[in-house]
Amino acid sequence: MRKTNDPALFKAITEFMKVYAPVIRRRSTNTIKSYACALNSYFDFLEAKKERNLFTVSTSDFNCNNIVEYMAWL
Repeated sequence: MRKTNDPALFKAITEFMKVYAPVIRRRSTNTIKSYACALNSYFDFLEAKKERNLFTVSTSDFNCNNIVEYMAWL
């Protein structure tokens, strides 16, 4: 199986989705599902417009310019 270029990014996302949001912030299951949907949509954008897939995405892809382009893409 291929490894990601930035395993720390996916560790942080997993920690956010499994610990921070539901346990610390006490967000509902539906809110967490919404967060997951939004992240998946952002990854779709990165793949479609920036030619970055899950194996090549990194923390540097989460920047202001990409977020603005993502919002326009939606």
